[in-house]
Amino acid sequence: MTLGPATGMVAVLTTFVLLSCAVAGIGLLFRRTVTSEPLDLDDCFVAFWTGFALLVPFLLCWNFVRPIGWPALATALITGATGLLLNARQLSGLPSREAWRPSVAQFVGLCLAALWVANQSTGALAAWDDGLYHIQAVRWAQAHAVVPGIANLHGPLAFNLPSFLYDAMIDSGWWAGRGAHVANGVIVFVMVLHALIAGGRFLGAPASAPRVNLYRFVMLAPALSLVRNGGVTGYSTDVPVTAVALAAGALMYQLLASDDSRRSPRTDTFAFIAMTILFVTVACLKLSAAVFAGVAVLSMMAWRWWAGRPAVAETRVTLAWMVAIGLLFGVPWLARGVITSGYPFFPVGIGALPVDWLAPLEHARAEAAYVGFTEREFSWHIIGLGWLATVLLSDLYSVLIPVGVVAVAALALVKGGFGLREAARSRGFWGVPAVAVAVVTWFVSAPSTRYGVSLFWTIAAVCVCECHRVRWAEVGTRARRQAVSALVLLGLSPPLVEPTAKAIRSLSNPVSEILAYNVIVPGPDFGLHPIAFPHDVVQYRTDSGVALLVPRQRSEVANKCWDAPLPCTSNPAPNLALRVPGSPAQGFRVQGAWAMRDWPYYWQKTFLAEWRQRQSGVHPSEPRQ
Repeated sequence: MTLGPATGMVAVLTTFVLLSCAVAGIGLLFRRTVTSEPLDLDDCFVAFWTGFALLVPFLLCWNFVRPIGWPALATALITGATGLLLNARQLSGLPSREAWRPSVAQFVGLCLAALWVANQSTGALAAWDDGLYHIQAVRWAQAHAVVPGIANLHGPLAFNLPSFLYDAMIDSGWWAGRGAHVANGVIVFVMVLHALIAGGRFLGAPASAPRVNLYRFVMLAPALSLVRNGGVTGYSTDVPVTAVALAAGALMYQLLASDDSRRSPRTDTFAFIAMTILFVTVACLKLSAAVFAGVAVLSMMAWRWWAGRPAVAETRVTLAWMVAIGLLFGVPWLARGVITSGYPFFPVGIGALPVDWLAPLEHARAEAAYVGFTEREFSWHIIGLGWLATVLLSDLYSVLIPVGVVAVAALALVKGGFGLREAARSRGFWGVPAVAVAVVTWFVSAPSTRYGVSLFWTIAAVCVCECHRVRWAEVGTRARRQAVSALVLLGLSPPLVEPTAKAIRSLSNPVSEILAYNVIVPGPDFGLHPIAFPHDVVQYRTDSGVALLVPRQRSEVANKCWDAPLPCTSNPAPNLALRVPGSPAQGFRVQGAWAMRDWPYYWQKTFLAEWRQRQSGVHPSEPRQ
């Protein structure tokens, strides 16, 4: 490989290291405001997730007044560097406080994993929605402050997904036009490294290591699966929300079932505050995850104050932090929702405000209905054949495999005489009801397999850890070795199982599929692949004279805006107008009822009529009376 093709992968990996340190520095700076307890390596990883979470309100507030670009990135990097400098003494002492020392094989494994994630990040876009609206959302954030009524231009642009602001920040400076190779990749990079380090600790002392290490090691499988399913190249919103939810779940289990006597109450207080920040961030990153986040925080608050019974002063401090976190994240997030659509929770059509850019209520309700329809694999049925095929054949690591892990662990527990009464008394299981409520909500609303990753893997990790707690001491050496081997194979399986399953389905060569899955051939841009499909657009003028760009109706892939100039939409409305003539940055409004054309897409013309029939009480399969 020549220097040219290797440059992209080296640049990506270098950026991963520098960016992860900067984001962790933000988290460490925040940690100093809560506790002065000594740092360990896990605290640094938690600092990354809290630092990433704190970027959300920062970027939300920034985008109220300014576009997102290199000034925002420079501010974040300077803040992160400040946090690292202020914690330099503690960071320098980490090696002496870290008991685990990686073997040569483990160190090589860490290096290979980092290189693999960097290599995968040099590929082309992976998410279907990147061309539909992800790239356009990033470009709007880079071009303008938050735009009022942008839902009237294209509904998904108003889904209030703050990860696009983070993507816009990363896609600036040296990485301008190439940020999709880094934004999600650094998140998975940190996930994988933490899971491998936790696995090294557990494998080094499986009987005495804190069980949270085992929990985090179980997270290796979903982390490696996210590399291709969510896409480390692109602006997929599933990667950040899944990663943050899994990190929050690990903190929840650590608090509930900590078996590390070295942890002080003040350290656990920070872990509780960090967990709350992460769960609130999860709710902001994707509305579909709000039930899991909300129920988890409420249940953990109840556990802490009634079961844990902290001191009155500590309770007051924690309550103050809860209120501050809610205001810090909730106020700008809700305000952004109102500005972009007129609704605080668009596409949920409740809480409409009387603003001139308010999206029509039918539009909001139709967008919400279409989300549920698509996440059931384009079916009106609660369980359709397409959805079952996705669960059983295509997206194995989202639902099927974690459910299988739960089943195996549950059988092992039952075999050891562990029943429902024992589970109710075990603190480790106290977080499961929150996940169960979220699973029910997920199933009846928008049961996309990609939305279920954090839910099912959280339950799987809890079951594995509790099985280890209950059964490890009573089983023999052979059974222990088999269990450890199974865990290692589970964690390392995604790069092999998923391409092998694809080869079986397509009757192709498994070896070639595995190589194609795990090795990205260098692309034309210093080893990077282009992040945008060439757009093919034509001009469309609304009745009020607004000039829009609209994709040509050639194919499903081509019928997207991709990286076309702003404003572009797949659903032009003849009654769309600018709030201020000649200034798209001042926002969009509609004159009259909802009248978008080709909604949701020109190649899916029957959905809207079917939905309207169902709204009137007549199912599409039933003739009107």
